[in-house]
Amino acid sequence: MKENDAKTIIKKITNDVMAALKSGSLGQWVKPWQSFGFPTNVKTKQSYGLVNAFCLTDSLMRYGYTYPAWATEKQWNSLGYSLKAGEFAKTVVLYPCHVKFPVYSQKKQVVEGIEEEQVEAPLYYKSCLVHKAFPILNIAQINIPENEYDLFVT
Repeated sequence: MKENDAKTIIKKITNDVMAALKSGSLGQWVKPWQSFGFPTNVKTKQSYGLVNAFCLTDSLMRYGYTYPAWATEKQWNSLGYSLKAGEFAKTVVLYPCHVKFPVYSQKKQVVEGIEEEQVEAPLYYKSCLVHKAFPILNIAQINIPENEYDLFVT
C-alpha cells in the first residue's frame, strides 16, 4: 500500500486523534482556526474541507508554522516561487474525485459446440468516489520574502 493512500491517511488521522484523547494532555478544546485562521489554498483562495483542515492545522502546530497558507509545489511554482533548500512536503490533502468505468454485457454464443464470448458496447457507466492524495507545502517552506506574505495570508 502506498504511503499517500487515502485510507492510510484517514487511518493516520484517526490514530492521531485517538492518541491525543488517550494522553489526557489536551486541556480545554479551542477551535484551532480561531488561533491560526482557517487553512486556505493560496492559489485558489478556497478553504480546505473539514478533514483536510484538521490535518493542516495539526501540521501547523506540529511543525511550528505560523500562517495557514498552503499549496502544492506546482501551484507555488506557477505563482513564481520555489521551495526552500532542504524542505519537502510534510503534509498531504485528500481531493475527492469520481471515476467512471464502463459496465459491459457479456453474451455467450455457441458455434458448433464451442462457446465464444462476445463483448458488446457498454450498457452503462458506473461511478466510484476515490480520494487522491496531494502533497502540499506551507508558506514557511517557500522562498517568499516576508513582506510579500500579505499577498497570501488573509
